[in-house]
Amino acid sequence: MDDNAYAMAFSEVVLPAIYDFDPQLLLISSGFDAAKGDLIGDCLLSPECFGLMTKSIVELVRNKNCGIVVR
Repeated sequence: MDDNAYAMAFSEVVLPAIYDFDPQLLLISSGFDAAKGDLIGDCLLSPECFGLMTKSIVELVRNKNCGIVVR
């Protein structure tokens, strides 16, 4: 998967699920096995895509009184 495929799945599946679930706390595990060059994940995500996904989550829950922990 590349940035475009991952971003589409993220915006169509992950973000709506977070919005509908309406969590009070969101834990983000920053696994980078989907990063371009990782031998295990065999995906092609750029650092920019990881940043955009994180920014999208923060913006989504900004007004929902939801805490975020990133590790």
